[in-house]
Amino acid sequence: MPRTKTKPRFDLRRWMRIIHLWLGIGLSIYLALVCVTGTILVYEAPIARWLNPKVFAVQESGQRAPLQKVMEAVERTYPNAPAKDRLRFRTFTDWNGLHRFFIESKGIYVYVDPFTAQVRGEESSRYSFMGQVNAIHTSLTLGMIGFFLNGFGGLLSCLLLVSGTWLWLGKRISSWRSLTGRMWVRRGLPFRRVLTDWHNVVGIYSLVLFFVICFTGSALIFGGVLSAVAQAVTKKPLVKTAPAITWQQNRPTLPVDTLVQKAIAAGKGANQVYYLALSTQKTEPAEVTLYFPEGLGVSEWVTVWLHPQTGQVEDVFHSPTESFLTRFMGPLAYGLHVGNWGGEIVKFIYAVLGLVPVWLSFTGIWMWLRKKNGVNKRRTSNAKPSTTNIE
Repeated sequence: MPRTKTKPRFDLRRWMRIIHLWLGIGLSIYLALVCVTGTILVYEAPIARWLNPKVFAVQESGQRAPLQKVMEAVERTYPNAPAKDRLRFRTFTDWNGLHRFFIESKGIYVYVDPFTAQVRGEESSRYSFMGQVNAIHTSLTLGMIGFFLNGFGGLLSCLLLVSGTWLWLGKRISSWRSLTGRMWVRRGLPFRRVLTDWHNVVGIYSLVLFFVICFTGSALIFGGVLSAVAQAVTKKPLVKTAPAITWQQNRPTLPVDTLVQKAIAAGKGANQVYYLALSTQKTEPAEVTLYFPEGLGVSEWVTVWLHPQTGQVEDVFHSPTESFLTRFMGPLAYGLHVGNWGGEIVKFIYAVLGLVPVWLSFTGIWMWLRKKNGVNKRRTSNAKPSTTNIE
């Protein structure tokens, strides 16, 4: 009776090995660029102070200047800058409250001292060292195309980690001891096997945190797409946006500092100004984003929209009381990605973690080349004709 052919079984482990190999080779340069620049950005504040102390080394000197004077200093220095560039800024606690304006028409950041209300200097938004680092990390210097490619790169990196974990677990786990035995570098083995152990151990210990960083990076990039999908399903926006207002004729706008004080009063405990944008159109409210006092948790924020003429609070986005999905797309994803939730220890761990993909790429490619070279040698030796004399 003829033997029937059996359908070959699907070898998941083989496919995981192929996925891990080619994703590791294909993403090696990408991961090195994104992760090393991420390490630099973790310590952006001290690096900026070291590179440009004239601008970033702010010394506390008495009380902070009124924000109205800060904005007037920028207007005097850049009178031809568009209103939208002069009427909005960010404040950085890492630089003792230094205010930063983005003059988009010139492509520069302008920094104003929070104590003297004097312009300390300017910096190219793209061609400075930190500007280049930030451009590589966020968009690979390719603009919006690179921005979205970066998002897909994060998702592929997650798949790389999943496939590597599958291979590390092996075909079967006979006991807890056999599993924990793979979490250490074994002694007395040849260099090739020791390097393999180091590749596996470093990869498995950095797995969870590295997965979180890759996934949250993609979530931040594709947040707008996810918000649009959620809005289409739930029929309401995932994240609040600025409400429209009715402008009152012949009535002046309130001073900037008055609006900020009203925003702090509505901030439910948040009192550190991070972002401020005054109205540039008669349908736009003033927007003030506040952080809570610094702690070891993920940075939460409150955004308050106010009528610029009356100071009436039009709407409030209070991140701690929003839904989990809304919080994840905002403060949680950002905090988990940049490591601002655990103080200096967590920042150091994130900085070291940025160098791990370089090690994994080097050892992984080296292991592949060694294996490929060994296979080629065996094929060559098997293909040689026999030299035995036949008598």
